[in-house]
Amino acid sequence: MINITGLAIGLASSILILLWVQNELSYDGFHKNAGEIYRIISDFGDSKSAANSAGMPAGLKAEMPVIKNTVRLGQSTSTLLETGNKKFEEKRVFYADASFMDVFSFPLIKGDRATALKQVDAILITQEMATKYFGTEDPIGKIIRKDNQENVVVTGVLSNIPANSDLQFDFILPMASLAKTFSDLKTNTWDNFNLLDYVQLNKSFDPSAANISGLEKQIDQIFHKHSPETKAVFYLQPLTKIHLAPERLGDLPGHGNAQYVNIFFITAILILIVVCINFMNLATARSARRAKEIGLRKVAGAVRSQLIIQFLSESVFISFLS
Repeated sequence: MINITGLAIGLASSILILLWVQNELSYDGFHKNAGEIYRIISDFGDSKSAANSAGMPAGLKAEMPVIKNTVRLGQSTSTLLETGNKKFEEKRVFYADASFMDVFSFPLIKGDRATALKQVDAILITQEMATKYFGTEDPIGKIIRKDNQENVVVTGVLSNIPANSDLQFDFILPMASLAKTFSDLKTNTWDNFNLLDYVQLNKSFDPSAANISGLEKQIDQIFHKHSPETKAVFYLQPLTKIHLAPERLGDLPGHGNAQYVNIFFITAILILIVVCINFMNLATARSARRAKEIGLRKVAGAVRSQLIIQFLSESVFISFLS
């Protein structure tokens, strides 16, 4: 019982830790084009930012054929949404370009993926929010009052966002609606860094370190043509590396820590090693008591291979029970 219990506790601890490590390493890997999507990040001397400008994505796409698609994201600090007698202050509201549905693979349960974000007054909601605001009714075409100023129409319902997604939101509004009040979008400025910019590269592009470095230099050159006075250096950050990369200014909440992941992974392996050593020590300690049994079996005609199979079978059975 001591052997089985010790092995069971050790295995359970290691498996739970390794499941957490696996989850941390799996962030954003569920997107169909995850290997082609990069976030544009920037350094201003010692200041490291995750944000970028409104004009950069379209400008880069026009001059860099390797860029297949771009999308800009902006987060609202607080949005008041109302329908019927239900009114809530929502914190997880994003504004996104219509290309959001092409670049990312968040499943759309209801609505047309091709047109869901093309209406200026559109809004995408998650399953959870659909139940919260409309219960069991079909939310498509329903009106939601926004900030007591304008009405928006539900054009799509997304699956609840996976926990292993760096982007965590409940609502998506079209960037075109933000452009009505946000001057950076009206002028496509390159100087103000207020949005998260993503690019999707062509499938044929080889994402080697040298090729990525070449694209980053090209981005620097294009940016400084539009904003020669801004001292910034740009990098392409793979989508699947964002969660565990060092945190930057403007990063979204829920950032991970690569150091913790490495520490817990090593801890899980060490626990497994200690448990295995403990199992072997207990088995060895019991072997002295079983010398008479082995002697009697040999006298009765048992051969070496039979004894080996017996003890290995016992060990496997105990491990299986654990």
